[in-house]
Amino acid sequence: MKKKKIYQVFNTACDAYLEYVNNFITKERFTEFFELDELEVDRLFSAAKDAKENNLPYISIDYYFQKMNNRKYSEKKIHW
Repeated sequence: MKKKKIYQVFNTACDAYLEYVNNFITKERFTEFFELDELEVDRLFSAAKDAKENNLPYISIDYYFQKMNNRKYSEKKIHW
């Protein structure tokens, strides 16, 4: 079975994390319930941890999540 990406289920990473905080006890149950990719869920929790460590609001989870997901991406051609 193919696992879903966070953005296939939720509008933002912040929405995904708040859904976990408000409705689930374990990360494993959250992942299983929405059939999410475990790597993306780990990145989500890491992003939430970074936001908490820097005393930032929940919405900053999106920034850290995108940063982790795109760290290996590089533009091959500049588009004008």
